[in-house]
Amino acid sequence: MAHNRNVGQYVSMAIDSAGYPRMSYYDATLGELIYAYWSVGASKWVTDTADYVDGFVGMYTSLVLDAADRPYISYYDYTNERVKLALKSISNAWVKLTVGQVGDPDDGIQVTEAYSAVGIDNTLTPHVAYYNDTTGNLMFADWNGAGFTTTALDIAGIVGKYVNMVINPATNERHLCYFDQTNGNLKYAYWNAGWLLIENVDTLGVVGMFCDIDIDGAGLPGISYYDASMGDLKYAYGLALPDPLFKLFAPLLRK
Repeated sequence: MAHNRNVGQYVSMAIDSAGYPRMSYYDATLGELIYAYWSVGASKWVTDTADYVDGFVGMYTSLVLDAADRPYISYYDYTNERVKLALKSISNAWVKLTVGQVGDPDDGIQVTEAYSAVGIDNTLTPHVAYYNDTTGNLMFADWNGAGFTTTALDIAGIVGKYVNMVINPATNERHLCYFDQTNGNLKYAYWNAGWLLIENVDTLGVVGMFCDIDIDGAGLPGISYYDASMGDLKYAYGLALPDPLFKLFAPLLRK
């Protein structure tokens, strides 16, 4: 896809309506956010610069596609210390929006971790969950038509790293997984016309880093994640809603 440069960090992938992969990632050589897709007509990968600044932008990417295969990418602007959203407009131009400020670029303290996850509901409204490294909080931002309305979703310690999200397209229910660094736990948050639940999923050791979440055909969540205490890959499956009562499966892979 890309050669002769340091590319591919913070990659995120989505499958389009034709079954082809699309990706967002960071170009560390140029310090840019890149979007790539497979061109069926040209039979090759096409890359597009989604954002660039006089500095570094494009870390911690998260990609989703709408029903028309238009991309929405949340990512970190390292230079300006803010979480941003890039999306393709109907005219095929990139629109870049600030989601939330996570640091002060003039205070001499560089924010290095800014995990984010983007989702779109069935009204094509984007929502972004992200970790604020300055406050140590999990934040959630909703697009209101003119900008993002941001709330602190979880403030109980240092929480929100490795955040991931899925939105049920039929019901707009939002499911989040993330890491509670203070307690070393995997946590889960659930929204249905309001935040109804924030709970621990796994508390056995230091667990929950590198988590990923999706839903099955019944709309129930499943979470894969890393158990740092045992060096294992683990999986948790929700049994019901609104409280999933997660069942923890034996490690999928052991070290």
